[in-house]
Amino acid sequence: RHVRYWIYPSQMPIRDYQFSMVQKALFSNTLVCLPTGMGKTLIAAVVMFNFYRWFPEGKIVFVAPTRPLVTQQREACRKVMGMSQDDAVELKSTNKEDRQELWSSKRLFFCTPDLLKNDLSTGKCPSESIVCLVVDECHRAVGDAPMAKAAELLRKERAHFRTLGLSATPGKSHEAVQAVIKALCISTLDYKGEDDPELASYRHEREVEVIPVHSSEKTAECQQQMERILYAVARKLFDEQVMHGRVEGLTRLALCEAESAYRSTISGHVNFDKARSSRIYSLFNQAKLVAGIHEAIFAEGPKVALDMFNCAMGSSEGRELMSSCKDLHGARDLLAQVAAYPHPKMERLEQEVLKHFHSASARKTSSDDREPVRIIIFTTMRNSVAQIVECLGRQSQVLSAKPFIGQGKQSKASKAEGGGVGMNQAEQKQVLKEFREGTVNVLVATCIGEEGLDIPEVDLIICYDSSASPTRQNQR
Repeated sequence: RHVRYWIYPSQMPIRDYQFSMVQKALFSNTLVCLPTGMGKTLIAAVVMFNFYRWFPEGKIVFVAPTRPLVTQQREACRKVMGMSQDDAVELKSTNKEDRQELWSSKRLFFCTPDLLKNDLSTGKCPSESIVCLVVDECHRAVGDAPMAKAAELLRKERAHFRTLGLSATPGKSHEAVQAVIKALCISTLDYKGEDDPELASYRHEREVEVIPVHSSEKTAECQQQMERILYAVARKLFDEQVMHGRVEGLTRLALCEAESAYRSTISGHVNFDKARSSRIYSLFNQAKLVAGIHEAIFAEGPKVALDMFNCAMGSSEGRELMSSCKDLHGARDLLAQVAAYPHPKMERLEQEVLKHFHSASARKTSSDDREPVRIIIFTTMRNSVAQIVECLGRQSQVLSAKPFIGQGKQSKASKAEGGGVGMNQAEQKQVLKEFREGTVNVLVATCIGEEGLDIPEVDLIICYDSSASPTRQNQR
């Protein structure tokens, strides 16, 4: 009886492109690609609601990459379709002992990919009961990512379910998009870009300005010194013939890609030279350490770069590098001298934030706009977040800045970047609440703020650094 028709919410304005995308997603595994703010969550909520009706015993799972996004999407789906909250649950790592009971008694699940993968692998999640899987920010579902592994586990169990993938940026290349399609068994790709005429009346006006900031002579000298050290280490990789081309202009990203290519080359070969391979991996790690510090000197500032330096040189590769490359000692001393002075980017950031705040406040007052001025600043490293919050804290009469960073303990990567302790979920939710209400008017965020968070009426977004990933840059 239920499957004879499907329901679309009439209490909300109907957008033709959303209606069409819902119709496709109900009857085929679909990857929906829409720019941020164009209503992907509504599409997901409508699809979930209809599967909730069609399969009274079935389970529907919504997966999002971060805890704040999981919480937000649960609330958004509730508002759109009003599904019974008695049947809904937000799964957390803290309710580990109760999760098997929750999987048995509930029907609507909101969780992260890690949690879904873990519960599938331990048998807590009854895969045969899943009828609909929604994957938010599905461009992450590739390679060894938790979502890709969870999808693989579901396929092994021969589960029969509808898949809906959501992303504003499905991939930087045809190959990257195809990897997502393969991982999630997608049969329909429904894409609408920023310039699609159907979206014209719903798009927000956006102005982009690039502000050049010139480094000081001492900062440039630090960069040049680290660059010479990087080239000296990297030449050993060229001598081993695991890297090719020009050593000039070498980046950390290029080193990571070359290391991945080398790993693929020896994968499956039993008779490769293990001693040589160990030496090459050590060289890659050393080169990546130096490249990261070199790039951070200007992108994040000498102070952050110095913290990275001190953390990185505490690792085994760092200690080996310090003993073999005497120039590093002089580079650290010079970096410490420069780090004692304010970075030009930080000073310019403070100026731009204050200038925008005063001009936007005056504009809102003259137009009777009661919405508070809100600014988001994106940066890659947690240490930069702390420095930016400290810098803007000097303007506490006008600005109220707070950090917004991920949860958890320091990984090896975050330690090498001088990263600090994360924020727990309660702290994250409180900061977002204060930002929405206007008691906090500047949010300084790492990558956790780049994907999908619903924060209305942001006046200004500042990218303190640029991401090497086109996908992440577009998400910002």
